[in-house]
Amino acid sequence: MLRCSLALVVTLAVGSPAWADSHVGFVPELEEKKLVIYVRKDPTDKKLGFTQRRVFRVNDDTKYFTGPREKGDKPQGMKAGAARDAVKEGKKLFARKEDAEEKKGQQLKGHPARIETEGDVVTRVYLLGLEGR
Repeated sequence: MLRCSLALVVTLAVGSPAWADSHVGFVPELEEKKLVIYVRKDPTDKKLGFTQRRVFRVNDDTKYFTGPREKGDKPQGMKAGAARDAVKEGKKLFARKEDAEEKKGQQLKGHPARIETEGDVVTRVYLLGLEGR
């Protein structure tokens, strides 16, 4: 019985970090309860562009940061409202470069970001390329 309990504790302790994940892409939509990010299907192929749409939940424990501008810089914290405004004011981008000519009026507007998730909940959002706000 003791052996089974110990095995369960070890499995949970070792297996828990497997649910945490990091995604780099383009965030066109950031709301109080939802974040939409476009990521590359194949991170090694830069030609494909941001083709895979993923939706995650945002809660009150989600932390927002400005991404480091240079290597070695520490990210600075920011408020949720400022992060939502930065996404709304963001850059225009096509999901794929090939779509640029065909879909001129259907550009995504948002911001490049890196997010950290646990399951389907976002824990941290790093908006890349922002000055401290």
